[in-house]
Amino acid sequence: MRLMNISFRSSLKTFVTLAATLIILIFVPGARAVVLSADDAQVNLVPQAEVLVDPTGRLTLEEILAHPQRYVFTREQDQQARDLSFGFTQAAYWIRFELSRVSEAAPRWILDIPYVGIDDIQWYPPNGHVGVSGTTRGLQERQILTRAHAFYVDISEEKNTYYLRVQSSYPLTLPLTLTRTDTFGRNQLIDTMVQSLYYGGLLSLFLYNLVIFFTNRDRRYLLYCLFMVAAGLAMYAGNGFGRLFLWPDYPDFDRISQGFFVGLATGLALLFSCEFLDLRNRAKVVYWTLLCATAVSLLVSFIFMMSLIIPMSLGWLYISQFMTSSFGMIVCVSVAIYLSTKGVREAKYFILSWGFLCVGAITGTLRAFELLPNNVFTLYAVQISSGFEALFFSFALADRLRSERQEREQAQYQLLESQQETVQALKGSEERLANAITLRTQELRAIVVKEQQVREQYVRFGAMIAHEFRNPLNVIETQNALLELGAETGVMKVQQRVNVIRSAVERLSTMFDQWLQSDRLNQEFAKISSLPIDARSLLQDVERGSRSYHCDHLFVCSYPERPTVIRADYALLRIAFLNLIDNACKYSLKGTQIALGTKFQEGWVGIYVSDQGAGIPADKLNTIFEPYVRLESEQRLVGVGLGLSFVKRIVDLHNGKIEVTSDVGLGSTFTIWIRLESLPSSHA
Repeated sequence: MRLMNISFRSSLKTFVTLAATLIILIFVPGARAVVLSADDAQVNLVPQAEVLVDPTGRLTLEEILAHPQRYVFTREQDQQARDLSFGFTQAAYWIRFELSRVSEAAPRWILDIPYVGIDDIQWYPPNGHVGVSGTTRGLQERQILTRAHAFYVDISEEKNTYYLRVQSSYPLTLPLTLTRTDTFGRNQLIDTMVQSLYYGGLLSLFLYNLVIFFTNRDRRYLLYCLFMVAAGLAMYAGNGFGRLFLWPDYPDFDRISQGFFVGLATGLALLFSCEFLDLRNRAKVVYWTLLCATAVSLLVSFIFMMSLIIPMSLGWLYISQFMTSSFGMIVCVSVAIYLSTKGVREAKYFILSWGFLCVGAITGTLRAFELLPNNVFTLYAVQISSGFEALFFSFALADRLRSERQEREQAQYQLLESQQETVQALKGSEERLANAITLRTQELRAIVVKEQQVREQYVRFGAMIAHEFRNPLNVIETQNALLELGAETGVMKVQQRVNVIRSAVERLSTMFDQWLQSDRLNQEFAKISSLPIDARSLLQDVERGSRSYHCDHLFVCSYPERPTVIRADYALLRIAFLNLIDNACKYSLKGTQIALGTKFQEGWVGIYVSDQGAGIPADKLNTIFEPYVRLESEQRLVGVGLGLSFVKRIVDLHNGKIEVTSDVGLGSTFTIWIRLESLPSSHA
């Protein structure tokens, strides 16, 4: 029974062991050795590689080999993968693969890891000679001096296991290619040539834009040149050339160099975008947003430099940088698209060139976060897009330069046309000035002639006024003689004689008033003593004074039934009407009728004087109110020529109007219109 129990336990143990072995064989793929043939030149080791994750980063190869049941390697499932991608991680990764060769194959090969951004790489071949590389290692420690990482691999015909330990603060990507030595050398030459073409083209474009800056002194070109320097150094560092040629003895700086220069390039790119698109004036909100993104980018670059002094994890800095650069590029391209719809020409060039860089930055970000697969295009997306961006933007800047030159030429052409127009305008002005001078000279000559005529009229005035005064004086003398004769004969007619003498005296007084007030009436500051007066009373007063003086004429008067109040200077208005009556009598035959009366319009009263005289020719109506203008009556000049000019001036001082209607041979009618203060009831 005991024997049966022992046999049963042994059988059960054997079954469990076999079952466990079967499960491991089914679900845990074993290591598959890569057998190299004589025809192989390059072999991708990624599909055969097994991976062990060390989160602590403290495992050693001895511990892994001592406890194989604890540290299990897993295989990459994608058989087409060209690299292992782990993204942002602080863990260390152990890679294991088995190699062997046929007898005809080359014994020495090179393990090529064409990805620069790995901090530390440790290579463990079967012979025990450990190789190291990485950005934190010295150049002298590398087995093969290349821009990336490479190790010698000695392969025997027997299967051997090789181990690789990698760790990085940058997004970890691990391409593994086993390359024959001659093929490796040829690939390095091709890679160097391609990179030289890229950096040579970038340098040429930089010098081209720098020359434009020194020619035009436009700070936009300076910002773009600085951006090209920062972006070029970032690419130079990212491709490993910075460590080889610029700072070979500073591995700590090489570790952060790409992040530092990318931050500077991003900040300068955003500043350049603001200047190139003139966002300060066209889109202020976007302008300040991009300035904030610029500040973040520059701050990240500063923290990268501070990490040389203060040890810190760099993963979060790279994440911040990827997010900031992608955000800034998307905003720049978006606002450029918006401005292009508004007709901003430079925005179209910006979209074409900056769009490449935006696509490259976004592609690089998605690859870093493992959202896109790793390949030559995603791995070098930023570098490829920056080359296209620099090329197209140089074309854009050249086109802008050509446009600005055309604008300057157009402005110069317009300036030349404007100068020619100015010259023509000056010539025209000179001609107009000459014409104006000629015209003014003629006017001055006419004024001089008129002044001479006025002086001559003044010279004649004394004789004329004496002649005018002679009539009233003769009347007074005649009436005085009649009074004396009447005293002798006993027929006195005193009242009649006195009335005639009084009228003559009034006529003399009126003429003196005209003479003495002529200067006052012609002054701009002339004022009148305006008081409410009754137009009917004024008209009656004028009629009485005129009847006795002009006894040879028949006066017919029509008065308003009730008082008509106007605001006027009584004395001046009386002179005006007496002058009109005198003119009517002078230019009318004896015994003809002189009519006085009033008529009304809305708010106005018109006092008219009408005669049956010779009338006024139509061509003289515009000149009769000028001083010293007289009309001929029966082949002689009548009067001094001041009466109607006084009348016109008096009417103007009262803000009134004067109308003249005349028919030659039938007579004339003068009407003075004065504003009413109150209407008679019959005319209301």
